[in-house]
Amino acid sequence: MIDYKIRDWRLDDIDEITSMHKDNFIDAWSLDMLSSSFKTDGFLGGLIEVDNKIVCTVAFSSILGEAELLSVVTKKEYRGKGFANILLSTYLDKLKTLGNGCVFLEVRASNTPAQGLYQKLGFDFVYERKNYYGTESAIIYKKEF
Repeated sequence: MIDYKIRDWRLDDIDEITSMHKDNFIDAWSLDMLSSSFKTDGFLGGLIEVDNKIVCTVAFSSILGEAELLSVVTKKEYRGKGFANILLSTYLDKLKTLGNGCVFLEVRASNTPAQGLYQKLGFDFVYERKNYYGTESAIIYKKEF
């Protein structure tokens, strides 16, 4: 395995995280959206660095004992190396420690690799939102602690 470091987001990470979102998502978060997340109560962002470069990020919102996974992104050249699994596991443990009883997420129906990871991490299917992303459905998952 490659040497890596896990840590929370810092404000000076925003440009690099914004670039990762633009490179990986059709509906990417903007710089303003990412920057404003630091001002939001219950926000928790984490990342993995390799050679001082961000290779994977997660973002959660937590309120009243429930959390929502807002975003997971791994740079294309680092996919399939287990970074999303490691980072999600670490931050799911943090959310549990902070008193959250469950975590929800939604994922595009076509994103079967992500769905496989979420199922591996103990998330259960809850609901399918038909045509949520235009013609594509969103799949809702939940993990209880």
